[in-house]
Amino acid sequence: MNELNLSPGFKKYSINTGWLFFERIIGMAVSFFVGVYVARYLGPANFGLYSYALSFVGLFAAITSLGLDSIVVRELVKDENKRDKLLGTSFVLKIIGSFLVIVIISVAVRFTSNDNFTNLLIYIVAIGTIFQSFNVVNFYFQAKVLSKYTVYAQIFTSIMCAAIKLVLIYFDMSLIYFAIVNLLQSVILASGLVVMYIKQKSSLFNWSLDFGLAKNLLKDSWPLILSGIAISIYMRIDQVMIKNMLDAEAVGKLCSSG
Repeated sequence: MNELNLSPGFKKYSINTGWLFFERIIGMAVSFFVGVYVARYLGPANFGLYSYALSFVGLFAAITSLGLDSIVVRELVKDENKRDKLLGTSFVLKIIGSFLVIVIISVAVRFTSNDNFTNLLIYIVAIGTIFQSFNVVNFYFQAKVLSKYTVYAQIFTSIMCAAIKLVLIYFDMSLIYFAIVNLLQSVILASGLVVMYIKQKSSLFNWSLDFGLAKNLLKDSWPLILSGIAISIYMRIDQVMIKNMLDAEAVGKLCSSG
């Protein structure tokens, strides 16, 4: 046991896990306390509308990720020399997935009773999925057991966006600005991940697209895409159905009580 505790590998993975645990605690704490203020400020109707927009986009979130996360990390661990091709190919696939989600959402909203303002909120949130494609940088850090760099970007993003939301509350801003902050959160996190990646003396300009690799990745990931879609529907469908069957206020009460 002492040999295990003193081994470099054990220490490296222990520290990495500690960073991830630290980020989770900070993220949950910030989200909880700021979320309470946001819910109280917006009230049941507006908070329900905000939650509905997030849930509606969340129904299709699995299409954006394409189930690539664990697969790309696995391939990076197996052969780091393919890093630029793996990251570049998965980035392009995620970009395509993001635009596909926006197209699907633009069709799906036509079958709802949403007004123009509600659809605008949905589109603002959906645009954020494009910037989430930069999360492929996180695959590299996971493969290298360097999650602390991802944690730096995530904690900075959480605190920055929490502060912006408090400023919006202080200045009595409308619901649309909170949706924009949700989009801004994706932009800030993407920027932070890119900065951390560049600090590792790496460049996004070295990324490349390999069609053969893309085909193999999708061949491996399609079961994960299906399971991800099923999970997204299970987690989000209640809020979407309540909004269309009742109203946004009912959604707000559900989310506040949950």
